[in-house]
Amino acid sequence: MTAADNSGHDAAAADSLNPLRPAADLELEALREILLSQYRQRIAQDEAALKALEQRINDKDALVATITPVLGDAIRVKIRDSREEMVEALYPIIGRLVARAVSEAIRDLARTVDARVQNSFSPKAIGRRVQAWFSGVSSAEMTLRESLHFEVIEIFLIHRRSGLLLLHISRDPAVSPDSDIISGMLTAIRDFASETFGRGQQGSLDEIQYGDRRILIEAAEHAYLAVVADGIEPAGFRTEMREQIMRVESEHAEVLRHYNGDLTPLASVATSLQSLRMRA
Repeated sequence: MTAADNSGHDAAAADSLNPLRPAADLELEALREILLSQYRQRIAQDEAALKALEQRINDKDALVATITPVLGDAIRVKIRDSREEMVEALYPIIGRLVARAVSEAIRDLARTVDARVQNSFSPKAIGRRVQAWFSGVSSAEMTLRESLHFEVIEIFLIHRRSGLLLLHISRDPAVSPDSDIISGMLTAIRDFASETFGRGQQGSLDEIQYGDRRILIEAAEHAYLAVVADGIEPAGFRTEMREQIMRVESEHAEVLRHYNGDLTPLASVATSLQSLRMRA
C-alpha cells in the first residue's frame, strides 16, 4: 500500500471516529476509497515504471542493448525494401575505401615489379627471360606473374574411401590445426557436393574458397590431394598437383586399395609432395 493509500485510510478511520460527522459523508468517503484505490495503485505502478525507464535511458550501455536488436531489424528491412537507396547512400563511403585499397595494391605491385626490373641482370632474371621465351610470353609478363603472391600453407594427402589422413605437410607444423579432423571434413564436403550437385554429371569438387585462401583438390581413384594456398597459383601448378597424385596412385596402388592404417609404405611420398611447396 502506498503513502497516498495510507493517508486516505487514516483519514477515513479518523472520520469514522468523529461523532459529529454525518453518516452519509462517511459512506461517501468509504465509496470513494473503494473506487479510487485501484487507480492509486496503478499510478504508483506507472511511477515506478517511469522511474525504471528513466534509469535505463540514462544508462548508456542499457540503452544500446535495448535499441540494438530493433535497429538491426530496421536496417535489414530498409536494405530489403530500398536496396537502390541504400547503395546510393553507402557508395561514397564504400567506393572511396575500395578505390584506396585498389590504388595501394597497384602501388605495391608497381614497387615489386620495379625492384625485379632493377635486378634484371641477375642469373635468375636471365633464366626468367629464357623461360619466357620458351613459354611464348614476354619477359615483362613473366615478371608481372612472378610478382603475384602465392604461398602453399598446408598439403593433405587423404584416402578417398575412408577419409583418413595419409600425409600432412604444413608451412608451420608448430601451429598446425588438427589435420585428422580437417581431412574428415574435406571428405564429407566432397561427398556432399558430389551427391547433391553432381548427380548425372562427370567430375568432382576441385576447389573450396574461404576468404583469400583456397583449397585446391585433385583426386585419383583411391586418394586425393588437397592444397591450402594463399594467392593465385602460377601456371602449371594444377598440372603438377595432378601429376603428383597420379604418381602416388601408380606407385602405391595396392597399399591404397587395401589400406589398413599402416603409413610406413607411404613414407617416401612426403619428399615428392614437398615440390609443391617449392612452387610458392
